[in-house]
Amino acid sequence: MMDRVFCSNKHNGESVTIGSRVQDCRTGDRGVVCFVGQVGDASGIWIGVDWDNPDRGKHDGSHNGVRYFHAHFQTSGSFVRPTKLLSGIDLEAAVRGKYQAPPPDSKLVEHMVQHAINARFVQFVGMEHTSKKQSALETLRLVELKECLVSHAGPNSLSCLLPRVTDLNLSACLLPHWDAVAVIAKQLPKLHMLDVSENRLAFPEDPDALKPSFTGVQHLIMNHMLPQQSWQQLLQCAQMFPSLTNLQVAFNNLTALGPVPCGELKSLQKLDVGANPISDWAQLMHLAHLPCLQELNANNCRIPCVELRDTGDVALPFERLGSLFLANNPLDKWRSVCQLSRLPALHTLALDFKLQAENYFPEFAFAIIRSLVMLNRTSASRKEKRDYEIFYLNTFSDAYYAAGGDPDPHLARLTHEFVESHPTYLDLVREHGAPADGREQSEFSLRRGKLKDQKLTLNVTCMDGRPPLQQTLLPTIKVSRLKMMLKRSLKLPPSAQLTVTYAAKQKGKAFDIPLDSDHNELSFFSVEDGDTLHVCW
Repeated sequence: MMDRVFCSNKHNGESVTIGSRVQDCRTGDRGVVCFVGQVGDASGIWIGVDWDNPDRGKHDGSHNGVRYFHAHFQTSGSFVRPTKLLSGIDLEAAVRGKYQAPPPDSKLVEHMVQHAINARFVQFVGMEHTSKKQSALETLRLVELKECLVSHAGPNSLSCLLPRVTDLNLSACLLPHWDAVAVIAKQLPKLHMLDVSENRLAFPEDPDALKPSFTGVQHLIMNHMLPQQSWQQLLQCAQMFPSLTNLQVAFNNLTALGPVPCGELKSLQKLDVGANPISDWAQLMHLAHLPCLQELNANNCRIPCVELRDTGDVALPFERLGSLFLANNPLDKWRSVCQLSRLPALHTLALDFKLQAENYFPEFAFAIIRSLVMLNRTSASRKEKRDYEIFYLNTFSDAYYAAGGDPDPHLARLTHEFVESHPTYLDLVREHGAPADGREQSEFSLRRGKLKDQKLTLNVTCMDGRPPLQQTLLPTIKVSRLKMMLKRSLKLPPSAQLTVTYAAKQKGKAFDIPLDSDHNELSFFSVEDGDTLHVCW
């Protein structure tokens, strides 16, 4: 029969109780104690463990037709002898074990290093002083206790032991529930950052009762929580931290975020939801009206495109968002950049740290997003931004006029398709002036004869000795546009300052004439078919 359930809170004076977290001495696997007692006819005490790893156990908590406990997975339960398990220790013991270990023998260390690097004269100065400084627990500000088996605060006051601690890492420990975390945090008066990643924490019966314990914590890290938790469960945990400004919930297998209840996360400035299989930008839009959100990390997700559509709300979406990280997402980058130009405060953006600069995409991104100053860890000065914007205007000038553009931006009647692909183009025209209208060249050609009769084929040589190339141009092209074309042909950055001359011959003598007026046409300088342009930068 499967209806027999055995439960016990302790066994033979052992400290392990139901609900405790334990670790396998041999493999390091961690789990929750769900049963303590005898199993069938087997002698002695057995511990029933529900392992965090679903493949670590052998059953779901039942044995020979008798259910002893309910495991989280079909194969995460097993029975283990107490001697095979490590139970948790208090935080004071963990701190003293890590930070007050006996100082190393400096002479022995010197001898080992000398032997390792084959150097006779190596001496360590101040090792004893450094060790003594680290062992002064009252001076510690950062306490790193990852995988140190911490399960509870301990009998002594932590406020006297660790009065200056601001950052505490308790990831991958044996904390059984949030109440144990609250007891620790309440005793650390200056605690600012708390990392409880890779823990399996039972949720408290009264979350509001724990808020006073976490009032000083502003940075909470809950990466890779066990078992995998939903966005709503993570939000419930975050709601116990009334002063929260920085929240990290990466690696939690989140596919959806869902709405944030009104009034929650109202002080949040930074949020990390990276490394979760989120495949729709609409999920991130649930965060769009967090009033203080300034930085959002969604690296390593599965977002195909950014979609910032007008929702009709009075408040702008992501009104204060200044930093957005979307690296390693399968993005339609051009469309996403056009959408992101709608964010009023965006100054730092990561799309792909390995993005190749094909077709001047980074330069165009700087031009399209007017407020952007850093893309993929590369910044742009004001002058570079201006160069990128002018380069962008000239590159797409033909498309602008074909879509209803006009030298006077007030007279422009642009198509919806052009505005979608170039949302800030008209703003750039207002700021820098309209680019040259390529239609003027066509009208000139019609007046002066066939187009092929007007073209000039020029040889181009460069200062760096690269092979010469040829350019076929109209004599009506302006020098400014010629320089832009040369930058593209020579794969130079748009900010490069070009000096262009051409070799003219008069009475058998050759001499260079500088094309030193960007606003004049090529024909102004009497350039002829077959002449050679010399380019320096």
